[in-house]
Amino acid sequence: MKVREVANHICIVPIDYSWEKGGIKMKQRKGSLILVLMLFVFGVSLFSVSKVEAAVVWNESKPIIVEQDNVRFSAYLSEDEKCSWIYYIEPLMDSVPTVKIPEMISGVPVTKLGFSQQRYEEEQAKTPDEYKQRLQGYFIKDCFGQDSEGNWGGIREIIIPSTVNEIGYASFWGLISLETINIPDGIKRLEPYLFFHCLNLKNLYLPNGKIKVCPYALYFCGFPLKLFADKEVSCYSIDGMLLSESRKDLLWVRRNLKEVIVPSSVTCIGASAMYGSMVQRVAIPSSVTSIGNDAFSVDQKITFKISPQNKNYGVANGSIYSKKTKRLVAGYSNKGTLKIPKQVKILTGNVSIFGPKINKIIIPKTVKRLDKGWCTAKTATTVKIYFKSNTPPPAKRGILPSRFTLYISKSAFPAYKKWLKKCHVDEKRYTLKAVK
Repeated sequence: MKVREVANHICIVPIDYSWEKGGIKMKQRKGSLILVLMLFVFGVSLFSVSKVEAAVVWNESKPIIVEQDNVRFSAYLSEDEKCSWIYYIEPLMDSVPTVKIPEMISGVPVTKLGFSQQRYEEEQAKTPDEYKQRLQGYFIKDCFGQDSEGNWGGIREIIIPSTVNEIGYASFWGLISLETINIPDGIKRLEPYLFFHCLNLKNLYLPNGKIKVCPYALYFCGFPLKLFADKEVSCYSIDGMLLSESRKDLLWVRRNLKEVIVPSSVTCIGASAMYGSMVQRVAIPSSVTSIGNDAFSVDQKITFKISPQNKNYGVANGSIYSKKTKRLVAGYSNKGTLKIPKQVKILTGNVSIFGPKINKIIIPKTVKRLDKGWCTAKTATTVKIYFKSNTPPPAKRGILPSRFTLYISKSAFPAYKKWLKKCHVDEKRYTLKAVK
């Protein structure tokens, strides 16, 4: 027998067989020995395909309108009436905080939301705004506007049924109030601009497994901007964490996770990976060799548990330091006080700061160098800085905050006055106070 795939069907073409003592002799009516060899190579994969699924054809001549929980859904059914496509969603009240997308339309499952990129652009071209620009967010008409207290009245949560296996281009663009949404297991690709400008998106529930993030799908909505910008990124999602495809890089964690156990495959915790999240406990394995800028910058305390076998990072005074470079990696502001661990010798910029705004910084004698940016934007307008050493670190322009009070021993006054002058700090910017 010979297999041929024609017009989405598998065809079987007969071949003559004759038996001989030495084995099997095969004669083809048509074709050549090359075709026979190709069949042996590709036969298994061809026979495993029972039928190639044809593309769904939608009956757009008969739109269906369904109203549910103060929301109007516009949909089409497929020609065979086995699935449905919701192409437009419109809240019917000024404030509809939750949109629950129906699982069924006219008794058949909803499998598709929104438009392909080409169709999306065609639809937008039909409805320009008053400035003759294309309208964004064509799939969902959001309830914009603020009340007297400044609260946004738009959609805050979208619940998508498990039947959906396709979500179109830019479907949730510009839903600035959106905070929570789930992506069903059938979705393996986040289309371009899917959540673009969803400024308050915090709780994005992704299915576990491999998933592709298309250009700008997660751009300008609280995610690491450089990572999810103008290129497609292959990722691996697991338990609210987004890893690189190799699973060596932790890229992002869902913002409402309280506890993060970093997988043992991870070697790098990426920049801003947990920025602005609600995480309170983080377990770091021995495999981690790199932690990016602002990886743990949050407003609450984080309790870290680092594997004793980790040769790169340790914890002291609640903060993380590098065992190799002796720099501060993540600083804990305990009720507004940042106490630098004695293991630290260098304070650099882009340090993660977790906890409330810093009012007081205690610098031990071990610190021998300050780099620009070490005193982060999370410090108060006027911060108190305590130097335990009588010898100041090397002087550099721009290493001190705009206004501060410097606490040092009285005997160190002359040395620190010279140091401040070399740092080009105006006398109006600081106050010197003696400590015992």
